[in-house]
Amino acid sequence: MGILLAALAIAIVLGVVRGGSVGRLASLRLRAPEILLLGLGLRLALEIFGPSDGTLVGGAAFILVALPGLVFLWLNRRVAGLGLVTAGIVANLAVMSLNGGMPVSASAASLVGAAAPVDGEAPRHEELTDSTLAPWLGDVIPVPPLGRVLSVGDLLLAAGLMRLIYLQSTAGPAVEGAAPSQKRLPANQ
Repeated sequence: MGILLAALAIAIVLGVVRGGSVGRLASLRLRAPEILLLGLGLRLALEIFGPSDGTLVGGAAFILVALPGLVFLWLNRRVAGLGLVTAGIVANLAVMSLNGGMPVSASAASLVGAAAPVDGEAPRHEELTDSTLAPWLGDVIPVPPLGRVLSVGDLLLAAGLMRLIYLQSTAGPAVEGAAPSQKRLPANQ
């Protein structure tokens, strides 16, 4: 969560410094926001009421609650930045699906002063071992300023949110999927 908040803050500051406006974010039009709200509600319910261990049921439930979010992202795939967000979520879901949880590198965790996950103590996280599938997609990137270990998926997700917020805050009228420098020509040209 820390990386996402940092990414949002950086994107907003950069947008304002470059002459953008936070108010322009309100002009962003997304398709089917109710699907995103459904997904967020299901995720919250899973966090509160769902299994907290790395069981198959818990892992399957986590993936199922991600489906509304993926549908929302597909419907909005032309919005600048959401392709990276989608890639990040898919990368995280893939490694979690393959391993029953997010593998965390013990050595990377020690570099940021965090403990490696112990089975059953960290929901949806497990220690990265020699038997971990697709270990490069796990939490293997130490980020000492945040005191966190991140995955490639986390970085893609953060980059996508930064792109979305920055481009939207510096754009003129909202143009779905267009960068601020892209201009639309009238239809007769």
